[in-house]
Amino acid sequence: MTHREMKSVNMIFWAGGAFDVLVGGVLVQSYSPSPDGSYDYHYYAAINFDGGSYTSYDDTYSSSNVRTGRTFYDASGNAQASETFLTGGGFTDTIGGVTYQTFTPGAGGSYDYRYYLSGTFQGLTNVERI
Repeated sequence: MTHREMKSVNMIFWAGGAFDVLVGGVLVQSYSPSPDGSYDYHYYAAINFDGGSYTSYDDTYSSSNVRTGRTFYDASGNAQASETFLTGGGFTDTIGGVTYQTFTPGAGGSYDYRYYLSGTFQGLTNVERI
């Protein structure tokens, strides 16, 4: 028989409907509603995205409960990368504020990925690869 340590789970409720979730005294999640009905959940957990490692991330939702984006943060709380979800199932990824890739679904199940590469390739700058 193995022994598992039980950790306490606490919720702290704030004015306006916001709350924090702590496990064993460590903040693991927060919820923040906005006056327009949109809201976000912030997760304090390490995650990998498009080759980068981040210490926390944030999921944003519209007032109609549709996820509109995800932002990834470094240990200092600075936004480093994001993914914006578009109407119709597409998305745009950015890293360091620069568009990295886009996905656009098309008719009949077709789709288009576009990758944006910085730098120079065969004498051209800011090359876009489709």
